[in-house]
Amino acid sequence: MSLKKNLRELQDHVRDSGWRISWITWQETNRPEFVYNTPLTYATGCGGALIFIGSISSLFVMPDEILEKINEFANPIVLVLSIAFSGLLIAILGRLYAAWHKQSGWVKISATCIDQEVQKRKAKTGNHTFTDVWLCRLHCTFNYKGKNYEVTPETHHVVNFSSQEKAEQFLESSISNNGICSLFINPQNPLQANFVKKQLI
Repeated sequence: MSLKKNLRELQDHVRDSGWRISWITWQETNRPEFVYNTPLTYATGCGGALIFIGSISSLFVMPDEILEKINEFANPIVLVLSIAFSGLLIAILGRLYAAWHKQSGWVKISATCIDQEVQKRKAKTGNHTFTDVWLCRLHCTFNYKGKNYEVTPETHHVVNFSSQEKAEQFLESSISNNGICSLFINPQNPLQANFVKKQLI
């Protein structure tokens, strides 16, 4: 239990580092947070990764005799890269399915944004290169089935904003002058919410 609690505290510390608005968790406390999966997405994720890694690795360990036989009907490099790409595609499709499955029963509601924050961070683009990106964090309130909730919803963006102006324009276009905005929430756990749209992946 202590290890799980320490891991969760580390996750919380990393997530809140540098932010003025504290993250409101929707997952069980004192246990590491998890990424949503189904048996199918476990299989596609692990299987796709194994296909990708295995096919790339085969180029370095495959005997020359086998490479020569493959070369009789196909370019070995093209064949291996095609198989590797297929494995990657399987993993991506699995994550798309996981996002759809997780949010299939979510409902759209109106909420009030009571605070917002835009922050610049560094994102890795290569081995030793970084670029500036801008992230958003919101603090929203709403009433659902007679109960009041406060949440820090996730945005639906897979890619972060490339400038502060774009981040602020997105918030301005998504939140009315009186703070009203749209959220998609999990009716089984209303603290789990997405801002404006469901997540794609």
